[in-house]
Amino acid sequence: MKRTVLLVDDDKDEYEFFCHALERYNQNVSCIHAYECNEIENLVKGKEIHWVFLDFNMPKLNGYQCLHEIKKISALQNAAVYMFSASNISEEIKNLCIEAGTVKWIMKPGDYQGYFKIFDEIFSV
Repeated sequence: MKRTVLLVDDDKDEYEFFCHALERYNQNVSCIHAYECNEIENLVKGKEIHWVFLDFNMPKLNGYQCLHEIKKISALQNAAVYMFSASNISEEIKNLCIEAGTVKWIMKPGDYQGYFKIFDEIFSV
């Protein structure tokens, strides 16, 4: 059975890199993408989403704000949400995100091996 990851990230290069890494890691996991939070609800209609990777630094709604919107979408009620960023974020903000429902905070890796390590941890659960 093919499982689905939703990536929410405003950076096209990051989207392509992430999804290519995911495809190389496991061809039984597909990747769909939203550039911003307001695209998510229409994108996931009728789909079963297993994991959400949510970029914290987005222009309209940041990841924390978007997380609250994601929690309202019925198609994502059972999805595990992982917040990630290439920037250093304060522990206070990370803890707020975890209290709001993020499973884990992840620093974006710069290479495939870094993503493979993250995928090993997440998909083995």
